[in-house]
Amino acid sequence: MAREVELLPLTSTMVDDELIAEGALRGKVESDLRDELDACVARGAARVAEAEIIHWLEDRFTGCLPLAERLGFNDLSGLWSELDWLRREGTSGETFLMLAQKSVFGRMSLPEQAARAQTTAAAPAPAVFREALAAAVDGLRQCNGAEDPLFGDVISSLRGSLGRNFDRVVGPDGGKSLRARIEAEPGWELTGKRPHHPDRVRRTKVGSIVLLDAVGVIEADGKEPTLAMLGSTLRKRLGDDYESVVGPSLKRWVQRQPGWQVREERPGHEVARALGAAAPAQAAVSPRAGQRAVEDTPDIAADITEVARALMAQGREVALTEVGQLLRSRWGTEVYRRVTTKRRLQNLAEDHGWEIFEPRPDVRCLRASDVSGAGGGGTQ
Repeated sequence: MAREVELLPLTSTMVDDELIAEGALRGKVESDLRDELDACVARGAARVAEAEIIHWLEDRFTGCLPLAERLGFNDLSGLWSELDWLRREGTSGETFLMLAQKSVFGRMSLPEQAARAQTTAAAPAPAVFREALAAAVDGLRQCNGAEDPLFGDVISSLRGSLGRNFDRVVGPDGGKSLRARIEAEPGWELTGKRPHHPDRVRRTKVGSIVLLDAVGVIEADGKEPTLAMLGSTLRKRLGDDYESVVGPSLKRWVQRQPGWQVREERPGHEVARALGAAAPAQAAVSPRAGQRAVEDTPDIAADITEVARALMAQGREVALTEVGQLLRSRWGTEVYRRVTTKRRLQNLAEDHGWEIFEPRPDVRCLRASDVSGAGGGGTQ
């Protein structure tokens, strides 16, 4: 006997609880494979065992049939041969996959993205810096036995991964710029005092900051912070510190963090959300008009004020990027995109009585102006 059971075709594929259309599977596989290999390069792995990649793909793209069969190949080597950006080398007993051309951090080697990067070269890049820093530290930790890397080694790694983009992403003053960026980046810190001990770069162990950082990374990728996705992201970012920071139960750890909760938004689908965050609106269809319902607009002024006050209460800077991450968690990704597409977050904050200032280069923060619409919050 069964109730509410949906039978899917044998060719169906699930990724992160999402059903992938058969016609979109090939593009999704190629995109995720490229992202994974780019991440491996950023961590210092120039090539990856083919068997490891196949296992990763089969595990990610869940289905009744082998992934190669769902893609129309006898085996996945057929897919490799059609990807001009992928190289396969080695003997039959031990084969490896690698990018056909050395790329800088991210996917900037692709022609269309390189061209797009030239048009946005002057734009601040906090998300790019955050990801580049994480990749550099994680790669160095893998090489030195999970020890927090030296500040000088992190500079060298970032110069290698970012190349000519180093000055734009980090700053023009080399180590001085990097030191300021790390000190301003939520979830990161420098330890040790020169000259007795060289400075090392590490993630802070403050749970709420670590959680906010991980959720921000997941949502920036257009995904929901499910417990499964969150656990995978935290293990990558914390490494050997995962057990000491999170403990035996990820769900209980999230629930212990101030301002966070775990919600089951649909059966078997548990998501980490900031308290007061709305669940992503489901597409509702009018029986008569057959059109998607429009989500209610959030209370922008009240939410910005509440988020800013929460950050100030923790003694932290009200950085625009961190305000954006918290609002994204509170509203849901789709609503956040809809609101900030119409008007940038900086402009929205200014509309509601907040002043934007830069305490350091490329770091924009909020402070309450004299306008009453800012809710009377204190100056940061």
